[in-house]
Amino acid sequence: MLIKIREIPESGLELVQPLGRSLLHDALTGLDADLERSRGEAKLVLTKSDGNVFLDGKIVGETWVPCVRCLAEVKTAIEAPLRMVFTPEDEAPEDDEAEEDVEHGTHDGVAIELDDVLREALILAVPLNPLCRPECKGLCPVCGGDRNARDCACAVKFEDPRLAPLKGLKL
Repeated sequence: MLIKIREIPESGLELVQPLGRSLLHDALTGLDADLERSRGEAKLVLTKSDGNVFLDGKIVGETWVPCVRCLAEVKTAIEAPLRMVFTPEDEAPEDDEAEEDVEHGTHDGVAIELDDVLREALILAVPLNPLCRPECKGLCPVCGGDRNARDCACAVKFEDPRLAPLKGLKL
């Protein structure tokens, strides 16, 4: 999403922009997300002052990802806040001058490219360990059956060969 700085009025520019398929694909690839059912949009307000461009908004949407325990599909709501200040390339702030809750970027004085910002926010908004429900029992490590559907009679025995010398230890 390319925003031309001269097209931002003094009163600010409000945008509601659906996230494109290519952006969703780039952000969600590797997460085993269902890209056909995933949706998202950016709700942004851009203002400018003294050569700086201020971005305030959020990304909202939903995606379908597998549960980390049982692999069932999980509908996950996405909401990622966005707060950024874009300064001219020659006036980038030093690290100690930057505010902690506001991200910083630069612009060339003509336009701002927001695709990387939106992609990063989307990646960070998807949960790392999605669960279909908090009490999910997962898959049986022996037979592979879904323990949420039925309890199997498999005896789960885990022996780490590295710990075998400790078996004879008497306390």
